[in-house]
Amino acid sequence: MSNQKTVTIEMHAPDGSKIRISEYVSSPDELHALLAFCRDFNNDVERLHPGWCWGHAPKRIKGTRQWSEHAWGGAVDLNAPMHLMGKVNTYSIGERDTIDDLLEKYSYQGKRLIRAGKDYHGRRDDMHFEVIAERSVALAAIQVLQHPAESKPA
Repeated sequence: MSNQKTVTIEMHAPDGSKIRISEYVSSPDELHALLAFCRDFNNDVERLHPGWCWGHAPKRIKGTRQWSEHAWGGAVDLNAPMHLMGKVNTYSIGERDTIDDLLEKYSYQGKRLIRAGKDYHGRRDDMHFEVIAERSVALAAIQVLQHPAESKPA
């Protein structure tokens, strides 16, 4: 685990204080898209609140023996007290549309990099967002996200 690093982004909360979301990863590039998604969520959907957003947590999916994406740092719960697990439509129609637009933004060659718990079948989890792309796809997408002008054909 000596290769593990904590990656943190800071954003401003509604009261002007700073909010930090940290993920514990083997390469900071692995979660660039997820952390950038959090920044855009904060700017475009709703402001993130300090203490209400969670990332890395070595835990199993509730009610199962399967490890959560939080266990390796590949998931975040945003403004969790406002979007409790199992509650549906905790976002307005406009917010849901904006989330869908962001999920589309964080796609690469037609494949989404992130999925939202609001779209789960069965037990919904509106607060939850996780990386679903294979590592090679995610790393290729990061290059495009970080350097869009360099990625376009001449």
